[in-house]
Amino acid sequence: MTTDITELAQRLKLEVHRAVSNLNPQMNIKIRDLKELVEALEKAQQHIARQEQILLNQDESLSIRRGELEKAQAQSSKWLEGYHKAVSIGAQYEERIAELEESNTQAIQSRDHYKRMTEEGLKQLAGSRTVTVKLPDIMPPEAAPAHYWGSGESMAYADGYNKSAADLKTSFALSCSSAGVNVEFE
Repeated sequence: MTTDITELAQRLKLEVHRAVSNLNPQMNIKIRDLKELVEALEKAQQHIARQEQILLNQDESLSIRRGELEKAQAQSSKWLEGYHKAVSIGAQYEERIAELEESNTQAIQSRDHYKRMTEEGLKQLAGSRTVTVKLPDIMPPEAAPAHYWGSGESMAYADGYNKSAADLKTSFALSCSSAGVNVEFE
């Protein structure tokens, strides 16, 4: 297309204007100009039809893409919601784990404390256990059996008894000491 439609249309308008203003019944319109104008208009019409078809196709494609975009956004929204739920659940699990770890630490500390207390208590119990044992008292001579009274043997009996009691204390103390038991006499 060598000539612009606007230029062709202006040329024809000018010829029509000259003819009307001069009241000239003969117009000097060239057929070649009319042909060019018709061809240009047909080409323009075809071009417009092609552009309309392209726009329609693009509009359909755009509608399809819009639908796909909406589906993708809906799916993305679901994924985002799932992600937030997972993060929330993860945070709850982390809190619970921290609570359980602290509880476990406290339980271990309590166990260790009670273990120490038990060991210390057993040591104290073993170390501070007091047992009172009544050993025979020293016998005065008058405590000798009645058949020794009035005789000189009552004194000898009491001395022998007292010596045996002292030997018993010494023997008892040695036996207890060898077993690791502390013995005190009053």
